[in-house]
Amino acid sequence: MNLDSVWIKEGTIYFHNTLKGSYLDFYIVCPQGNYYLDNAGQVQQATQDTPIVHYGIKIFMQGNCPMGDELNTEACSQAIPSNYKFWLDVTVPNTDDNSNGYVTLELYRIRSVIL
Repeated sequence: MNLDSVWIKEGTIYFHNTLKGSYLDFYIVCPQGNYYLDNAGQVQQATQDTPIVHYGIKIFMQGNCPMGDELNTEACSQAIPSNYKFWLDVTVPNTDDNSNGYVTLELYRIRSVIL
């Protein structure tokens, strides 16, 4: 287990055979029992897995994007505790039984091994 925080720099979405109306949402989630700052800046303990950042909002996908749609930024995110979760919700039309794809994220951390 790594104790160092991570920073999101960029990412890429790859998809194939995606129907019009498809999109994804990306969340950073505080796990149950861990702590986060609420909108007033007060420390709260999560009583359940709690989305604290809606990082990618309704990113549309349609058709094929085999070379990837890059999520480019000019800066990285704020530090994210290493035990936080990343949730990706993909929404597709009810008639879709053929689309597929994946997402990659560039994450940075100070150390990758604790000695």
